[in-house]
Amino acid sequence: MADLPADRLSVGVRRDGSLLRVHLRWIVAIALLTAASACVLTWALHHPVYRSQAQVLVNPSVTSGGTAVLPNMESEQEVVLSGVVTSSAAEATGTSVAQLQQNTSVTIPPDSTVLVIDHTSTTASGAQRAAQALAEAYASYRAPQAAIVSAATMPPSAIQPNYVLNGAAGLAVGLLLGIGSALLRDRLDDRVRGPRDLVQRTDLPLLATVPLTAADAASADDQPVVLAAPRSGTAEAYRMLRGKIHRAAQGGDAGPSVVLICSPARDDGAAHVAANTAAALALAGDKVLLVEADLRSPRWAEMFAVPADGGLGAVLAGRVAVADAVRTTRVPNLLVLPASTDIPSAPGELFDEEAVQAFLSAVPADVDHVVVVAPPVLRAAETSAVAAHAQLVVLVVSTGSTRREDVRAATRELADLPPRLLGGVLCQLDRGRRHRGDLDASGPAPSADAGPNGAPPGGGGNGARPPEDHTRVPRAGQPGARHPE
Repeated sequence: MADLPADRLSVGVRRDGSLLRVHLRWIVAIALLTAASACVLTWALHHPVYRSQAQVLVNPSVTSGGTAVLPNMESEQEVVLSGVVTSSAAEATGTSVAQLQQNTSVTIPPDSTVLVIDHTSTTASGAQRAAQALAEAYASYRAPQAAIVSAATMPPSAIQPNYVLNGAAGLAVGLLLGIGSALLRDRLDDRVRGPRDLVQRTDLPLLATVPLTAADAASADDQPVVLAAPRSGTAEAYRMLRGKIHRAAQGGDAGPSVVLICSPARDDGAAHVAANTAAALALAGDKVLLVEADLRSPRWAEMFAVPADGGLGAVLAGRVAVADAVRTTRVPNLLVLPASTDIPSAPGELFDEEAVQAFLSAVPADVDHVVVVAPPVLRAAETSAVAAHAQLVVLVVSTGSTRREDVRAATRELADLPPRLLGGVLCQLDRGRRHRGDLDASGPAPSADAGPNGAPPGGGGNGARPPEDHTRVPRAGQPGARHPE
């Protein structure tokens, strides 16, 4: 088989699944919570502080000889806080001398003879009264040399606490806590977070990234996205995957290529990927047989509106021939073999070496690809039994759901088997919309009979465009159905 390109990151990988991007909401929440907590604690633990200021001009003194002598401002600064001045101001304001001296500061602007008297208090009026009383007491004590040039004013707002500063500090601390806790969460959480995380942590080559909605993953009776929404990004991802399967299957052995699609340890969208991959291959002109080997969770009969009786379980048990069990669908070139209605209690017992080999040998000769969906590798023995006969294996991984260790364990489980592990398909859950938006809403829909790169198909079938509505495909035997030859 032809080798795949060395670059493991698919062209469809458009998002950088970095740590900060993945945990962005968590980091922002921690940062905002810390900032809010800082503001609340500041409000609860700190009383508001107001400051009022008065200015007093100290004029030069004149000697008996008429000479002006500049005042010693350092000495005058100490006079303001002396007992003589503060006791007079304390009497006027009804406060103690010690409280006035503790909450008052006196500064001198450079190259001036002005005393700036600042007083702080828990109330705006208290700060104003004390500053004004000190200025008046000093001016009276030094009269006529000193005069008030700027009376104390009512402070408009508190100088403490500074909610903006404390909030900014809390935000900075919160960002550090958020990033640190995100690193810890990422180390403790083993789930796959994105395309780059999958490639770097598991060494699994990435074939495509599929934007998958919750409805896509859970629905059992909806049409494949490549039929229901051919212009969507999800459908385009499957067309990219189709092209890589084509290239990987070139130069293989004679007969149909067997493509096994499964998940590591839980159903992370393998059935969805298998149905859309098979439909995309069929729309390219290849004859495709979609086989439902997951007997525990059958869904193809309902999705493709075909009879469920006499399916794969009956074929492996030897009760029904392959030609009689295969169902036709409305999708050109697409055949379906559903699970079965009479499923035994231990489905794995049906998948012995001879039964699987006999089934694959009886596949119609005109089939180009056999796409098999199987249960998770680590939880069902039949998956390894089918993988032993497959040429290509695709592991389906879901972001935020599949564990990295499960991917590595599934890779090791399949490493000793004959098939070549082609790589992984990453389903990125998109809860916002039913299908990812159109790639080109104004342009024509992708042609159903186009090949992987837009070329006409090389296989059989008329390649007619499938309907874009949600009409169910007809049952075998109904008008429009075609029986296999």
